Amino acid sequence: MYLIDQNIRYSAIKLDSAYKVDRKSNGKHLFYNEKKAKLGNRFTNYKKAQDSILLLRDKIDASNTKKLIQLTKKYGFPGMHRLKAKKASAYFIFVHSPQKYHSKIASLISSEYELGRISEYEKEYIFWHLKGRNGHPPRLKKDGSILH
Repeated sequence: MYLIDQNIRYSAIKLDSAYKVDRKSNGKHLFYNEKKAKLGNRFTNYKKAQDSILLLRDKIDASNTKKLIQLTKKYGFPGMHRLKAKKASAYFIFVHSPQKYHSKIASLISSEYELGRISEYEKEYIFWHLKGRNGHPPRLKKDGSILH
């Protein structure tokens, strides 16, 4: 699920790169009107491709969210500790979740945290998304504590 999630996002980056409206080509992020001005008559084709990617991304996000909710309810959250892995990225599925799932995810993640099946960092990152992504996402300090 994580690879599918990331691949569709990478497709959007590749599209911007192909049309040279990416950060690397311009030295900064271009906003909608800047991309439109730069692309001129090519903007229509760019926009169609971008809309297709976004539509597919939204479908993938909804499907992945629904699956991860089901898996978490059945087996518990698949975090680093549960998978005995140095790195696990399942929490990113919930960080890309559609709003219609937010209350269900909040309840589920609170419960999983209380049961010790999700790290504080993963919980805080998910809640950063659920609460509207205000400010920077949480980061880990060198000592493992969370920098808000």
